[in-house]
Amino acid sequence: MLTLLRIEYFRGLKDLSFEPLSRINVLTGFNNSGKTTVLEALYLLFARRDQLVNYPSVFRSAQTDQAERYEHFWRWLLPDGDLDKEAQLHVVTDDKKS
Repeated sequence: MLTLLRIEYFRGLKDLSFEPLSRINVLTGFNNSGKTTVLEALYLLFARRDQLVNYPSVFRSAQTDQAERYEHFWRWLLPDGDLDKEAQLHVVTDDKKS
C-alpha cells in the first residue's frame, strides 16, 4: 500500500504531495485541477511495458490518429512542453520501500 505520493513537474503539476495515504483515498476538485493527472502519474508508475503503448488514449479519448498523438507525447507530459525539465514521481509504501 502507498503511504506517500509526491509528483513534481508532471503535466500541469509543479509540486504535489499526498501524505499520509490510507487504504481508501478520495481525490476531488474542480475541472482542470489535476485529478486525472494524478491518476496518469500512477498509471505510468505501475503499468507494464506492454501497457505503456496505449498510454496516450487510456485516460483521454483519442481525437487524433496514433502517429499524431505520439509526435507530441513527451512534450505533453512536461510542464510547458519543456524537455529540459525532469518529471519525478516518488512513492513510499507501508513497508517503507521507496
